[in-house]
Amino acid sequence: MGTFDSIETARLLMRRWRTSDRKPFAQLNDDPQTLVYFPQTLDRTASDALVDRIEANFDARGYGLWALEVKATGDFIGFTGLSPMPDDLPGAGGVEIGWRLARTAWHHGYATEAAQTAVSVAFAGLRLTELWSMTAVLNEPSQAVMRRIGMTEVARFDHPRVPDGHALRPHVTYHLARPLPRPRQGRSAVPRGTLGHCRPNTPAGILRVSDGLSAELRRRWPSMSRKKVLVLGGNFGGLTAALAVSHELHKDVEVQVISASDRFLFNPSLIWLPFGKRRPADITFPLAPTFERHGIEFVHAEATAIDLASQKVMATSGAHSYDYLVIATGYRNNFGAVPGLGPDGNAYTITTVQDAIRAGEGWRRFLENPGDIVVGATQGAGCFGAAYEYLFNVSYRLRKAGLAGKAKLTYVSAEPFLGHFGIGGLPHGESLLSMFLKKEHITAVLNTGMDRVEEGRLVLADGRHIGFSYAMIVPPFVGQEVVRSAGQIADEKGYVRVRDTYQTQDYDNVYAVGIAAAVDVPWQTAIPVGVPKTGFPTERMAHVAARNIAAQIRGEQPRSHQAFGDMPAVCVMDAGNNGVIILADKMLPPRKHGLLIPGPQAHALKLGFEKYFMWKARHGYVQLP
Repeated sequence: MGTFDSIETARLLMRRWRTSDRKPFAQLNDDPQTLVYFPQTLDRTASDALVDRIEANFDARGYGLWALEVKATGDFIGFTGLSPMPDDLPGAGGVEIGWRLARTAWHHGYATEAAQTAVSVAFAGLRLTELWSMTAVLNEPSQAVMRRIGMTEVARFDHPRVPDGHALRPHVTYHLARPLPRPRQGRSAVPRGTLGHCRPNTPAGILRVSDGLSAELRRRWPSMSRKKVLVLGGNFGGLTAALAVSHELHKDVEVQVISASDRFLFNPSLIWLPFGKRRPADITFPLAPTFERHGIEFVHAEATAIDLASQKVMATSGAHSYDYLVIATGYRNNFGAVPGLGPDGNAYTITTVQDAIRAGEGWRRFLENPGDIVVGATQGAGCFGAAYEYLFNVSYRLRKAGLAGKAKLTYVSAEPFLGHFGIGGLPHGESLLSMFLKKEHITAVLNTGMDRVEEGRLVLADGRHIGFSYAMIVPPFVGQEVVRSAGQIADEKGYVRVRDTYQTQDYDNVYAVGIAAAVDVPWQTAIPVGVPKTGFPTERMAHVAARNIAAQIRGEQPRSHQAFGDMPAVCVMDAGNNGVIILADKMLPPRKHGLLIPGPQAHALKLGFEKYFMWKARHGYVQLP
């Protein structure tokens, strides 16, 4: 058996230890947050002694706990590798796979990438027949890595070297077996060439783990062949799809989420942020802990390209393969639709956290020097609910500030009539909203496009203009550029064309949910209007997709179908201290039933729903309604 001093993965160099590693390793071991699942931290002397033992193990066995170096930066980030399983513990006498990474290297997929490589070396290079791993029961993030590399829990025990009563004394052991095929006489159990161009003790001292090796391992050893579901996006659609597919398959699936944002955002509450009723921290939470608790790998990175032919996604974190892909990338503001919109333009919007913060700064300046206000939604916009909510919240805030009647409030929309909402309207919706606007002394300008937004003036497509001291305008949305550039699956706006299973038209293993999915509407309007796909419809799409992916992984045909237009419409429109509950049997006409319920109970319901949904999402309870 040879030695394995250096190994390259896509992003990492796994190598023997250097003197320069000792200082950052000591800092890692002295950090209580990094060693939160260890009984105590290590001082420099103890940390150096551990490095000495690791190197002695390399000299004695030819393998060990490799120091991890990020190839792109040269940074040392910890270790991953193989070592003897401690005595008097489940698995004693075997080989343990383990890892310890600095906090700055968490949530990038490094532990899983290095651990999968260590498994390849153990089975195909060292010809081991099994691997073990152990950690504290409380250490769910580490257990998530164990599950992602195919290990299963086999025992729970109290660690004899952790004091009685200590929270970390209960431990868990995981196991991964490699059932070796019976070799033919005179032939090795590991066929010549299994390692491809990877050999121990090559002149360069480098073992490169090839795609061929991974494919061979998956073919020969089913314990390493769990299907991989890659989800792009971590908000309503991505979070729901990732957790739901894991739940459908009882976690017997590898799920990885790549998101450009590392926080979940409860978008419906952005309407309150400009008025100081919410802070960003109130309506967001970090994604990584939620996914880790459920054994899902989270990668904070931006997807840059989708290679449908080779089933890979390129991201700022590297290349990520998949068996099934869920596109839940959400939207971008299309500020170019109307000149004068955007962060450096002449009107505010509230469709992102930063946009809402800027709208709040403008609102505070407005209160110091009040004047007329315009709230609206451009041609092609679909998020009319947010425009209406902001309109009525502005009216409520004007009353609270003693400015009612002193500031003219105008609503400008591409909708053909009040209450169209981008879903064709609901019974009595137009009359109800007309009553609301009349009560609040709001002027409506409908069925119109916007030509441009000048400083202090909105110019309409027909040449009319409306002056303002403050304006909030919802722009159209478009899909993310990474989706638009993917080619045949996307339309000209960057939305993905899907069936009612939420599979793409051309690829059975590629799905799109939420705003990323293209939706056809059964009408045409004189001024283009979009369709709202946020919130409840996004969740429903994600569950349909998750059930169908689970069916495909089980070897069945997708059986869950629900066209966007056939989903129920459920919405709560807030108006400051009032509001409207909107219910219908279908999102799009023809419908049999539709109902609008006005009153202060709507405001209370929206407040309660925000708390409930944030709790549900933060804990990953997506199976709840």
